[in-house]
Amino acid sequence: MNKQFFSDLENSYHRTQLSAVQNAKGTYLYIDAQEGITCLYYSFGEKKIEELIQVPATIESPSKVSISFKSMSGNVSQANKFYFIDQLNQVKVTYTVQIGSGKLVKKIDVL
Repeated sequence: MNKQFFSDLENSYHRTQLSAVQNAKGTYLYIDAQEGITCLYYSFGEKKIEELIQVPATIESPSKVSISFKSMSGNVSQANKFYFIDQLNQVKVTYTVQIGSGKLVKKIDVL
């Protein structure tokens, strides 16, 4: 499995969520099959940061998913579910974003 890509995704997700709490500003994570994964968050100096994670060619991603983290709490207002198919290793990695807490739950299935 492409561990580096999934590790980068999970770390960026948590960094984006934490920024909403620490900086009291809403943050976003946007997944687009063509453009990659964009994380929009703020540094401690309130500088806006846009981070882009490229999806490797061996991984299929969902068409479009947008996750918004509420300022001050980092919570999400709607549950989201998205997946990636790692063609090289023949696994499907599904992420579920829990409503409220925004906790990211990962599930791996062999294809």
